Amino acid sequence: MRKIEKLFLIFVLTGLLLKTPVWGLSSGEIIDEVIFSVNGKIFTRKDFEENVRIFKEFYLDKKSLSEENIKEVVLKKTIDEILLEEQAEREDIKVLPEELERALKALRGKLTEEMFLNRLKEKGITYDGLKRKIEREILAEKMMKWKAERIKEEIEIKEDEIKDFFALLKQYIYGEKVENEDIINFYEIYSRQIDQEEKVWLLQIVVEGKQRAEKVLQNIEEGKENFSEAAKRFSIGPAAEKGGDLGWLSLTQIQKPLRSIVGKMREGEVTSPIKINEKYYRILQVKAHKSLSFEKWEDKIKIYLLNRKTIQELDRWLKKLEQESFIQIIEKDLKEKWKSL
Repeated sequence: MRKIEKLFLIFVLTGLLLKTPVWGLSSGEIIDEVIFSVNGKIFTRKDFEENVRIFKEFYLDKKSLSEENIKEVVLKKTIDEILLEEQAEREDIKVLPEELERALKALRGKLTEEMFLNRLKEKGITYDGLKRKIEREILAEKMMKWKAERIKEEIEIKEDEIKDFFALLKQYIYGEKVENEDIINFYEIYSRQIDQEEKVWLLQIVVEGKQRAEKVLQNIEEGKENFSEAAKRFSIGPAAEKGGDLGWLSLTQIQKPLRSIVGKMREGEVTSPIKINEKYYRILQVKAHKSLSFEKWEDKIKIYLLNRKTIQELDRWLKKLEQESFIQIIEKDLKEKWKSL
């Protein structure tokens, strides 16, 4: 290599490493600034800023993230996609042309191709840049799915885990304090179905004063009148004329202090007087009780636990990839963001 060529190469590389824009000797154009690299693959400021614009335009709920948080998300996402792209190459996982076309068509929506290209231009996004970004995302997703399937093969969910989970779920439904996020998430996923299956048919008597409540309860316990008759005679609460019959209620429709009581009551059982406030007391009877069946929910819980453990293992695997890779963040602000992730 001639001396002038060697000097030029040193000049260019020095400019890249020192985050300095370098002037081309013949064209007068600025070589784009490199802001980070992953295992030798460089990412320029132009690439990164375009990815930020793509994220804002197609993926961001406008109110959800600040500008700085957006950069953190895009940085993490971009680095992970590069690492997953490397893994996909090793496993010979590829993006099919029709997969890329479907994804781009979904982003385009009802816009014509011309309208879509104009929209991209207005937002400072090139079609080639968007295409590269989408292709990398699809490849990353396929790699994650491939890895997840192999992780699942190694995970064992024991029956005791499922039973413990089910017991905590019941406690949560009954209004007891449960701080397990998985129980709360599981309930939120299946809340409609759970509320249909965990129900009580409830009767209620509301009277003024504790002594009166105790007297009404004594009459019921001694068999002088049944609960419905007592409700018609003494209750001043809702549905008194119907014998205090409140009908079927899901446990989550009932206030938590009462839920923990009625959830564990047997059919036909009557409560002691329960204080409503300084003036009023209530007596409750569970006429019938529908309860979740472990046998019916066992498979759902098992699948949930399997997926949760798979996600945890995927996260550990991805972090290990990051730790074992040579990731160099050159720009100061992005370096600080990467350290905090």
